[in-house]
Amino acid sequence: MTVVAKDSGLAGRRAVVTGATSGMGAAIARRLAREGARVAMLGRRQQRLDGLVAELGDQHLGLVCDVADIDAVNDAVAVAANRFGGLDLVVTNAGGALLGSIAEGDPHNWKSFIDVNFTGALSCVHSALSHMESPADVVMIGSTSADRPSSFTAVYAGAKAGVQRAAEGLRQELAPKGIRVTLVEPGRVDTEVSEHAIAEPGAVRGSMGSAFTPLAADDIAEVVAVTAGLPVNVCIGRIVVRPVGQIEP
Repeated sequence: MTVVAKDSGLAGRRAVVTGATSGMGAAIARRLAREGARVAMLGRRQQRLDGLVAELGDQHLGLVCDVADIDAVNDAVAVAANRFGGLDLVVTNAGGALLGSIAEGDPHNWKSFIDVNFTGALSCVHSALSHMESPADVVMIGSTSADRPSSFTAVYAGAKAGVQRAAEGLRQELAPKGIRVTLVEPGRVDTEVSEHAIAEPGAVRGSMGSAFTPLAADDIAEVVAVTAGLPVNVCIGRIVVRPVGQIEP
């Protein structure tokens, strides 16, 4: 049985969360469901999606979707909107990590990475907007690397900087329509993404400053839930959230 927090501001919401099969995406989906939202969880791993639906209840959806495939995104978002009778919250979380140098890296890897992390996020928002009316929320997950690239994160930081700038442009575009846009930029989060990072030649894993305890995926889920649950006339445009002790980026 789902336990709904009193006056959470999320009860009855109709949400799409990308990259929902693990890490921050799964944590965000669980948190929204716990607050009474219906959640369409998009991801590439059917077994994990099935497990989440079994865990959270059949009022939710698990839809296999690679966000790099624009047609697949359109189809999945349409299924969610038809099932829920519309949408009023989309969280673009799907992404990955890529480390390496411009001189030694492979542009084919870069294109695939940008298709997921940048184009995929925007195409998901584009699809969702055709099913949204105000009040509604767009929450885009970026990274602190957008502001502090290094010699081995140029492609990664470039894609996240693109998300950052697009989120601000989108906020200005949608504000007159009563749709909020929030960019959440986490620092180091303890998820499996770092384990599956694409490491090209020249890749170096930095210390990010002094020793510290990384954020948990649930910490980011908390930020998303609080932001989307605010009174409809309150918009936090950008949130940077780091572990205490993380110096860079």
